[in-house]
Amino acid sequence: MPWSGKQTMTRHALTENFDNRDVALAKGELVIILENERSGERGFGAGDRYQGSLERVGGYHHVMVKTRHGRKVRIPRHMLSKDMVVFNCQLCSNPALPTYREYVDHMIDK
Repeated sequence: MPWSGKQTMTRHALTENFDNRDVALAKGELVIILENERSGERGFGAGDRYQGSLERVGGYHHVMVKTRHGRKVRIPRHMLSKDMVVFNCQLCSNPALPTYREYVDHMIDK
């Protein structure tokens, strides 16, 4: 399923290895893009604002993601797959759920 900037908390696979001082993620690991809660001026220049969940750092757009272990990390968007990885219910034959919120709501209803 193609990525849409309007959907939030979607799951994507890493297309390459990512390593920083806090966490090391391998190619193919799944992460959830978190909603951007910040808004307004970044302080890097007049008129420079957040756009959706993308933040420009060092020439790349970065997004905040949550790993399968619950760690929150900011990584370059180009390292994530363009296609979303859908959530499947392990308890029933419900069709695939595109967002984490829909998946959690479905699991609570079960």
